Amino acid sequence: MNERKKVDLLLINPPFHRRNGSGTIFPLGLGYLISAANEEGYTCDVINGYSMIDSYAESDLNHFAKNLQDALKTYEPVLVGIGPCITTQLRALQIIACYCLDIYGPERVYAGGPLASIDGQEWLFFEFLKIRYIIKGDGEEAVCKMLRCLKNGRSLENCSCVSRRGYFYHNKVVDIDKLAFPERPYLAENVFSLRRRQKNQFLSASMITSRGCKYHCRYCVSGNLNYKNFRKRSNKNIVDEMQFLKERYQIKDIIFYDDCFFSNPQNIHQEVADFCNTLISRGLSMTWQMEIRCDTFLQLDETDLLLLKRAGCRQMNLG
Repeated sequence: MNERKKVDLLLINPPFHRRNGSGTIFPLGLGYLISAANEEGYTCDVINGYSMIDSYAESDLNHFAKNLQDALKTYEPVLVGIGPCITTQLRALQIIACYCLDIYGPERVYAGGPLASIDGQEWLFFEFLKIRYIIKGDGEEAVCKMLRCLKNGRSLENCSCVSRRGYFYHNKVVDIDKLAFPERPYLAENVFSLRRRQKNQFLSASMITSRGCKYHCRYCVSGNLNYKNFRKRSNKNIVDEMQFLKERYQIKDIIFYDDCFFSNPQNIHQEVADFCNTLISRGLSMTWQMEIRCDTFLQLDETDLLLLKRAGCRQMNLG
């Protein structure tokens, strides 16, 4: 048998049931974890379930199980992370948890993502998936602490940032400007979506500019993650990443995935002016789209809309 590849952090990205005509984009959350670990000098690799199957049909799941097991046996990791975990991936998560625990044992396997961060859902990991450790909230600092803990011969039971039965801890990065821009692996596998506009193809990348949510809507997952701890990146930091993507990857279009890109209806005109003027002054000539709440959208006036268009905003999604 060939020698296993030694790696500090091995991330398992669960497959996603792809809607008809939709593409796949490597999760920004995993990209942030990789960047944080790399900055601390740790090595990382990813087993990308997105590239293994397109649906959750029984035949596809059986194919995924076989390929995943073969892939896991080629690694010797210090720490194994499963996620981002969401409810629609439960069948795949069962397969991933089963093989990770069987091959690596329970003491170096953890799960994270939206589902792990919602209070009251811990049973799903501890009882249903049999995973002992979960990361709640922001994972960048936590995953580095976990790696230091394991490399020093200590158990994750002794790591204060790790949630387990009887002990829950919500990790929070207060200043998200200090986080390194997320890694975006698998460029060759079309992680960036190709979109058609005006008969031309151009590369589009995703970005996230905030953490948490100011609202507490019961029907939305965002309000249940940590709604009291909303944090927004500075306009300079956001535009810096846009410029980085354009210069490094020739990205010409950005999809902002924040639930509400402009989050303060009472100060919407100043928010729009501050961001748009920062972007215009950089002269990037990039287009972008955003999500925005209906009540915030209704506060926009003609001056706001003209400035947004001038700054490259091509689409607003209301919800």
